Parts: sequence; structure tokens; C-alpha cells
Amino acid sequence: SAEDTLEITVDRSGSVTPEGMVGFWKGEDNARDSLTLNNGELLNGTIFTAGIVGRAFQFDGVNDDLVIPAASETNAGVASEFSFECWVNPSILSGLRPIAEWGTSGTSSQIYGSAGASGNFSANLVDLNGGSHTLRAPAGTLIQGQWQHVAVTYSKANGVMRLYRNGAVVAQGVIGSFSFRS
Repeated sequence: SAEDTLEITVDRSGSVTPEGMVGFWKGEDNARDSLTLNNGELLNGTIFTAGIVGRAFQFDGVNDDLVIPAASETNAGVASEFSFECWVNPSILSGLRPIAEWGTSGTSSQIYGSAGASGNFSANLVDLNGGSHTLRAPAGTLIQGQWQHVAVTYSKANGVMRLYRNGAVVAQGVIGSFSFRS
């Protein structure tokens, strides 16, 4: 009898760039954007550590930052769809732990680990009128001392936001259809 063979190749080099991607900050001992050259700036002693693929940013949880300057390429608020993804390895699961923030200080959109409950994961998109649209995953979603992939997606067409951990949906909700500050 004939046998069918399926060969699957997994590229863990980090070299695959998805269509529509607007920035890629690898953390390879610098703050360079390897996609659009919208390079970031490291603040307050941000250092690097071993990551899942190559190196990674290591933030102290106090005031370290990677600041990406505003650019038309990264103005996600005007797009019909939005996604953000990164690898995280939290050393602390209590208190408010920003993963990403963008926009004007005080009215910025945010993605947090441990916002209100230990190990939860949340995203808040702030609309152009300053209204918050928040979705939270349950406590215990993030695990301390372990690399995990987190992602946020939003579709303006149906108003649905989804939060993912390691490829699985951990929260989903309709937050409304709007343009958000970015």
C-alpha cells in the first residue's frame, strides 16, 4: 500500500515576518526595529537576558523602559484590526505590571500582567474620547518564572477583543467598535 508523508518544518530562528507587521523589536542587545527602522530607546538601565529565540529585553519592574517613537507605521488606532504579541517571563505577579503602553500619558492604551489579580493578563484600549475598553483574563493566567507567549487582537468590524496565552484564547469579549488612541 502507498504511504503518504507529511513533512513539517518549524522555523525557531525568528526570521518569519507576518504580513501586515509594522514593527519588530527583537531585543538582540539593542532597541533596533528590524522591520521598519523605527528604532526604540532604552531607558533607566534596561538590560538583556537569554530569551526563547536569541536575546530578550529584561526590565526591572520599577522604571526600565523601551520607548518607541510615534510613527505613521505604528498608528494602530486607525487600522481596522490590531494585534500585539510578545514573549514574557514575569518575575513578579503582584501589582500592576505593564507589558506595553502607548498613547498620551494618563490616557494611554495598555497591556498588563497582574492588573488587579495575581497573574492575570489584561488589555485596555482607550478610545478617542478617553473611554476605556478593557478585557481581563482570570487570575493565574500568567505563570511566574516561565516564558509564555501573550497576544492581544482587536477587530473594529465586530468590536471583539481576544487575549491569548501560548496560542490559546484566555479571554474574549465585545468591547465596541471604535478608533483608539495610539
